[in-house]
Amino acid sequence: MTETPQEALNNPRRYNDPIIKDLVAFISASSFQSEFEGFFMRHCRTFTDDDEHKLEYYDIYLQFQSLFEVRIEEFCNVNSLGKVDFLRRCEQATEDDAKARHYVSCIF
Repeated sequence: MTETPQEALNNPRRYNDPIIKDLVAFISASSFQSEFEGFFMRHCRTFTDDDEHKLEYYDIYLQFQSLFEVRIEEFCNVNSLGKVDFLRRCEQATEDDAKARHYVSCIF
């Protein structure tokens, strides 16, 4: 059975760096996915197809960013990584692994 592109992106075994593997597994976990799906469902009706962006959109973005940062900090704590070390590891992984480069660019 062939993986879909989304399945390949979310398959930790497809990455070389152990931190990226762990990050992919962390973000792909149902608890992480469910939390963000709930966030999106709570806010999706706020958005319209209007040409002008409402100030409310930015407030929702800030909430999303805060939630995401909390989860990334949780990942860093579990893996005994400071923020600078984590970002350095992500940067190093993207130099050697095109799949990691794509994944990291999608989440950051």
